[in-house]
Amino acid sequence: MRGFLFGGLIFFSVTIFAQENNIPLGAWRLHLNYSKIGSLAELGEHVYGAADFGLMYVDTQEKSTGSITKLNGLHGIGVNCLANDVLKRILLIGYQDGTIEFLEDNKITSLEALRTTSGITGSRSINHISVSGTIAYASTDFGVVVLDTEKKEIRETWRDLG
Repeated sequence: MRGFLFGGLIFFSVTIFAQENNIPLGAWRLHLNYSKIGSLAELGEHVYGAADFGLMYVDTQEKSTGSITKLNGLHGIGVNCLANDVLKRILLIGYQDGTIEFLEDNKITSLEALRTTSGITGSRSINHISVSGTIAYASTDFGVVVLDTEKKEIRETWRDLG
């Protein structure tokens, strides 16, 4: 009986020490849930997945993963869709609040005109983005937005199509 208790105590203590990690006291570490990826896009050696609160990516060369959230660069609320401009190596990110962002060379450029304009009533959600050459078409709840991926600006909007 004592052998069993002694063995259990050693196993328990080894298990506790195995749980140690190198996170300093007072530091934060994110544990984000990426079980509901809504959109995927491949750009170079990275494969990006969109979740409500941010992006996760897999680096296929280094066999590693990472995340991009509001803590390290994103600006919109509720990532809805992703698209890639293969020629320019730009990742386009569409949000539920109407923000569109461009990720190029690890730099994020935010286009918030749809989110901030007073001329749009109702939902501004970016539902899908399709890229053709230097033009991207974003389908939204209010119509279609034509984007210039080179200049990172809105070219035109087509509203009330229904």
